[in-house]
Amino acid sequence: MYRYLIVFVFHIIFRKFFKTDLRPFLIKRFLSFRYEISNSMENDLIPDESIKFFKENILENTSLYSKKNDKRALWENHRLDIINSDKFSLKIRTGILLLWINYSKRFDLIVFENMMEASLRSSNILIFLVKNKDNLSKEIIKTLMGILRNTFLLNIYAPDMFIKRDVLRILDHSNNHFIFCLCFQLLYMNYKQPLSQTKIKKFLNYFEKKFSIDGFLKEGSTFYSYSVSNAILKVLFFLDFKDIKRFERLYKSFCISTNDDIHLKNLNIGDRDGTILLPNTDSNPDFANYIDRQAFDNFHPFNNLSLIKKNNLKIIVNHRKVYDYGSLGHYHDDYGHFNLYHKDQIIYDPGTFSYSSEDKRFDSSVYHNAITIDESDSMIHKQKFEKVFNSKIKTEIKNGTLKLSKYDSHGKWKREFKQNSLTFYDQFTFSRTPILNIFFKLQPEIFPINSKEIEIVTENIKIEISCNELLNYNIQKTIIAEDYLKHFVGYHLKISFKKSIENRLEWKVKCLN
Repeated sequence: MYRYLIVFVFHIIFRKFFKTDLRPFLIKRFLSFRYEISNSMENDLIPDESIKFFKENILENTSLYSKKNDKRALWENHRLDIINSDKFSLKIRTGILLLWINYSKRFDLIVFENMMEASLRSSNILIFLVKNKDNLSKEIIKTLMGILRNTFLLNIYAPDMFIKRDVLRILDHSNNHFIFCLCFQLLYMNYKQPLSQTKIKKFLNYFEKKFSIDGFLKEGSTFYSYSVSNAILKVLFFLDFKDIKRFERLYKSFCISTNDDIHLKNLNIGDRDGTILLPNTDSNPDFANYIDRQAFDNFHPFNNLSLIKKNNLKIIVNHRKVYDYGSLGHYHDDYGHFNLYHKDQIIYDPGTFSYSSEDKRFDSSVYHNAITIDESDSMIHKQKFEKVFNSKIKTEIKNGTLKLSKYDSHGKWKREFKQNSLTFYDQFTFSRTPILNIFFKLQPEIFPINSKEIEIVTENIKIEISCNELLNYNIQKTIIAEDYLKHFVGYHLKISFKKSIENRLEWKVKCLN
């Protein structure tokens, strides 16, 4: 890590003096200007289907950045996941790859902004090379090896290691970006020369530090936890590494990421950007067999999530610890939020539609069902991906009872669940009128019982909500993001309470069939 620290300091000094980030220029210089397939070979090898896909999915995608101002929209297909897909023949996929190489020097600098994207793309190129080497020409192999070699070197000379932040941090706060870079490094080094078990274990010891004691990635997001665990597991699969259980935190993270009850891949707690390393590997039967051989159990991340199951109903409760890690950039102000499931999901976290959308603060408390007040400032945005929490939280799990507490300048709130019970309680006092937000996929029917109680019916589920004080409600359409830049129209039920002091709320969830 010392060499990274030296390079890191150099980049910070360069930025301070010249007011610019050197890394994008280095990345583009090394990855786009040096390589080009000869025109004659391009004409011979590239079928019309490749040209059509490239134009529609990469060239047109490149214009999305200017339209949506969203880097993620630009980067998606530049990761070249398609070249390892069974959707097209090898000839078509090779053509797409060659077109990308030849056009790369024309792409905007933003395509080459960080090494995580270069590493994701190069991981796909490496696996493509491994699988198809016998069917590729010497010129193509030489070009691909050059790209892979330069990506490896740039992972050292232009690393994604918290350099995007303005301050120099002596302690290592590297995030998911750097982990994806290291995953590529492992794959590349093993391709050049099979790695020793000792070398692999050094990397795994480093990865261990990024996870909590119960196997949860310290960046505060369920999807990011899945994404990083999944990436590391794929690397170990390609390296045929067998001694996973000795790395306790990683082993627990793999257990969670493959857990049928938690479904961490689809659980939108914290940010979600949809990034998956080598996504086509997920459908590889050999990868599934590798997972099965590890005998991952149904371990639950007890310090971060709780699972309540009864009568075909399931509740997943978020009580993530806020780890002193990085910038806390992927946390949401969502302590105490829960999702409800009955076969399909009933109550949602609205998710992360776009990092570039400033009109809606998807990470604020009002987009979650923990009771709060409008525009609560218990979470402060220092910048888009740097947050500070002013609230104090406390989680207690004792004698089959989960007790959650949150205190900030606006007041206090407590939520209590009993093990295997679908009746739970809120107790809260705020300085202003509190609200409760609930998000549904399908429009629920709402039946007022009296001025203090309502029944909500949706998808064969009845939810009874009663309060010791008067309440009002309204419902409207909203957007629920199932993945990054992917959404459906759902419904937002907003319940407000007449008084701000000494409110007690009871929830009863029942199955109607």
